[in-house]
Amino acid sequence: LFAGGLPYSLSVDELREAFTPYGNILRVAIPKDPETGESRGFGYVEFDSQDSAHSAMEALSGQELGGRTMRLDYALPRGHSNGDGG
Repeated sequence: LFAGGLPYSLSVDELREAFTPYGNILRVAIPKDPETGESRGFGYVEFDSQDSAHSAMEALSGQELGGRTMRLDYALPRGHSNGDGG
């Protein structure tokens, strides 16, 4: 899942904790700005099943985390293109 609208101070562990009740998590990532090293305000949570991802999406989309409203969407696995070439 793509998770947008995250607090800039949110850690990977805190993001994992928010999503743990919905299933087995394989990977959590919060990309950092290459120049500042600070969070870019979004992250990714990968579950071991589509059902778990769907449960998390239903429960957490639009919910507040650390004072900001999360926007969730399904993320394509790495290597998939959105069709606009390259």
